[in-house]
Amino acid sequence: MRARHLKIAGVSAATAIAVLASVLFLWATGHNVIIQSFFLPASGTVGYEVHASSSAMGLRLPLGDINAAGGYKVAYSYGHGGRVVLGSDGVLVPILGSSSGGGTGNEPATAGSTYQRMPYAGSVIGVALQSSGAVTSNAAHAEAVILSGTTLIATGLLTRIDGDANTQYNSATQAKDVDTFAVGELVTCRMTVDSDFLPASAILVCTIVIEY
Repeated sequence: MRARHLKIAGVSAATAIAVLASVLFLWATGHNVIIQSFFLPASGTVGYEVHASSSAMGLRLPLGDINAAGGYKVAYSYGHGGRVVLGSDGVLVPILGSSSGGGTGNEPATAGSTYQRMPYAGSVIGVALQSSGAVTSNAAHAEAVILSGTTLIATGLLTRIDGDANTQYNSATQAKDVDTFAVGELVTCRMTVDSDFLPASAILVCTIVIEY
């Protein structure tokens, strides 16, 4: 704890009030302030003593739940464990890490889990596509899609990488609440890769950004 004292003696009432007001303005917030008056017999005047103290304290809030709406961004990534699947047209890509590589040709050994279940209601706000190596020929496209019941909903939010521009990374965004989903609905990435896409050994990863 820190304490400070201020004595004002032998001044007019107006001066004393002005000084006290400035002291209170600086110290009243977050501090303890005590003001005492005393009489000075020799001069017949009144003095004032200000005692101000401050102390540091920790504030610990009880455990509880977050109670807020909107603004939480979460990214989900999708991709084959093996190399790029050439000639794929609107193929739903498995969640990254759920599909093991080592299959025949460009096919992964296991298909993996295709959808990410949404634990809260929200909307899709972004999609990104990246390649393990720079594209030298043709293109690959990625689109965010939502599965509502048995209906696959195309969001139209898509991006592409190709041999001309954005050869390794690209992304697209949109405002929140344009393409929404309910609790329990599913989100995934739909990818199209040209049959003569190069390098054929590239690994493509699609990332969907959602907002709760």
